[in-house]
Amino acid sequence: MLEHSNDSEAEKQKAATSRLISNIVLGITLLITIVAMWWIWKKMMDVRPVILRERRIAKKCVLPDW
Repeated sequence: MLEHSNDSEAEKQKAATSRLISNIVLGITLLITIVAMWWIWKKMMDVRPVILRERRIAKKCVLPDW
């Protein structure tokens, strides 16, 4: 946003408030994204041993193709 020297004090205040709100929303969005990524990663690591165990069992039970 270009700043003009002829802007009134009220317009400068509105611009500063708008910029502050934008930065707060950006920060909250970033925080939610990081928490969601961490939660998904944790869930993936919790289920990983189960999936690997099931694959090993399935691999042992494969019948030969005659």
